[in-house]
Amino acid sequence: MFGVTRSVCWVLALSLLAACGDGGGGEAGDTGAVADVEETADADADVVEDTATPVDTAGPARCLTLSAEPVSLGRLDGNNLPAGGGSLSREVTLTNTCDDAVSLTELRLVDDNDAGDCAGCGFSLDLSAIPGVPAGGLAPSDPALSLASGAAVTLTLTFFADETYPGVLGALTLEATLHLAGEPDGAWTVPVTVRTGDPEGCVVFDADSHDFGEVVVGTTAQATVRVTNACDEPVAFTYAGFGESSAALGFSADLSSLLGHAASALHGSDPPAEVAGGASWDLVLLYTPTEPADFAKRGTFELHWGWPGTATGQFKNLEVQGVPVDDACPHPRITVAEGEAVDPGTELHLSGSASIATTGGPITAWTWSVTAPIGSSATFQPDASGESVTFTPDVPGGYGFSLQVTDESGKAGCEPDVAFVQVGEPLEINVLVTWTPEGTFWLQPGLHFAHPNASGRDLWGDATPEPWYDQLWDCYPGNCDLFGLDWGVPDDYTDNVWILSGDKKSELEFPRAEAGLTYRVGVDSPLSDMGGGTPMETRTARIEISLSTGASLVLEDQALVPGDFWDVAIIDTAAGTITKVDQLHHDVNTHQVPE
Repeated sequence: MFGVTRSVCWVLALSLLAACGDGGGGEAGDTGAVADVEETADADADVVEDTATPVDTAGPARCLTLSAEPVSLGRLDGNNLPAGGGSLSREVTLTNTCDDAVSLTELRLVDDNDAGDCAGCGFSLDLSAIPGVPAGGLAPSDPALSLASGAAVTLTLTFFADETYPGVLGALTLEATLHLAGEPDGAWTVPVTVRTGDPEGCVVFDADSHDFGEVVVGTTAQATVRVTNACDEPVAFTYAGFGESSAALGFSADLSSLLGHAASALHGSDPPAEVAGGASWDLVLLYTPTEPADFAKRGTFELHWGWPGTATGQFKNLEVQGVPVDDACPHPRITVAEGEAVDPGTELHLSGSASIATTGGPITAWTWSVTAPIGSSATFQPDASGESVTFTPDVPGGYGFSLQVTDESGKAGCEPDVAFVQVGEPLEINVLVTWTPEGTFWLQPGLHFAHPNASGRDLWGDATPEPWYDQLWDCYPGNCDLFGLDWGVPDDYTDNVWILSGDKKSELEFPRAEAGLTYRVGVDSPLSDMGGGTPMETRTARIEISLSTGASLVLEDQALVPGDFWDVAIIDTAAGTITKVDQLHHDVNTHQVPE
């Protein structure tokens, strides 16, 4: 189980057969050279009561207990074994908790089939603390050992890894079984483990995401997520916190329960925070929005960890979201009974009844509008001013519906609500970037595909934030699921595929664009090999954009020097069109990637 080329799995087995009951201890003590660890209990002692600790709810009374169950020997890094191997040992105490003496007839190592001694299995058992027990363990043919009531003996378990167990162990968990036959009719098993490799899977959240719901601007919502080190050995957290773009939206964390760390983030430059095996701590998530919006804002809390004293090897993300609202104004909300995708000719039933009134009294007015595909003449029925209306799309394409509301005091909603409905076949977007000369994976130009929610930095210096490098809403290599986009609003994008093909092209296949949205396409030219110091070459790039409407755009022979950003085009899904931007900006990569 711990040698990757072995065909037979070994286990560590200790067999202890106990005879307890009327006269059991005394009779066992007369069988020969028996080591009385403590004074033998009275031979006339009563039979063990049913109140003794059971093996389980259905099993017999257990007279023998271990000080550790399961038994963890600790961690042996299989990738960095010292010359001659390495070993781990741990002492455990075996105690007779019953009123009568217990006769032990077996105490030795056997294989997982109980077929023989555990020779060469990597584990050893030291019984030198028990007088009268043979060096090789207590076998059925040896005189029994009498363990008096309340008496305890010490067992030393050791795992030794030599050249038989090289660094190829990786994240494998070595596992054995401690077999204790100490009951009148059977035994129980205790796992004995040795961990090797990286601490993969050690850190567990009791929730992988949290939705704060609607949060009034200027107030703080709080949530607690329990974080547990599920491994037996300590782990060290080296980074904990929200990234720059998440923090800009108002997301933060309170790490005071993480070993007293008072900051809102634990950076790589800070001393690691070590958490013991099996320990838990409460991660406090905070959301303090600064301005209202009509859609959910999303952030990512990131946690990095490794074995203490080693490089970080593992990380885990926790996604959060919340809708920032202004408590001084109503909040319009649209529901579409037919959903987000319908066949042509379907009558849509739109309602604003879920809109939220605040301090200005009930909502008294509703105003509907629509962004429809070219050629549509459909209108709201009976008109565009009712709480609930109908709308029958008359041409295929994407329809964007908007609702604004007004309360009794005349206060309008802070932001209109929007809903998108795709009528007929959805719009498919395909983008392909190729370049020369060829290069390695990390030295290629990067294709960017930005959602309309994207808001990055003012890269062009025109006092307007650009969509590029927004870690939540701009999809580019290194910041995008390579097997699908999942921006979470409002459709599930799991059927969209981002492809990195070979050394000279990046391709995006986006077969189900969200109706009514406007996407941006760009290409950047990295300065160096992702911080590795290898200079980026000047490349000549070509980009092809095509839509299922038949619209297409091809731009060729764009020279990209290191640090360039090529702002290429705007895709309007409602109109099914591509608008060329074709602007080249220099020296953008000097300040591109958020910390």
